Amino acid sequence: MKLRAVPDTSFLIAHFRNNTVQEAFLNLTKYYHVTFSSVVLMELLAGAFDPRERVKGLLADILIAVSVRDIGAVLITRNEKDFRLIRDVCDFKYIVVE
Repeated sequence: MKLRAVPDTSFLIAHFRNNTVQEAFLNLTKYYHVTFSSVVLMELLAGAFDPRERVKGLLADILIAVSVRDIGAVLITRNEKDFRLIRDVCDFKYIVVE
């Protein structure tokens, strides 16, 4: 059985911008059962990368980390800075990709 993986907002936005979403998902599904976070979807719909929204973004990242931990998944992210900070107080798995 494949491990669950949750793509983070930063991962998805990078692939949307580069028009590589399909390729990214095909690669992920080779190794993982891809699961989506409602918090990530909310961030995408709300425009999460407005600099004025960073405090709210950290709260969203905490919710994502806790939900990833609770379902036994691994988070796929480009946002090492925030998730490393969160991991200091909440044990969860994440992989940083470029």
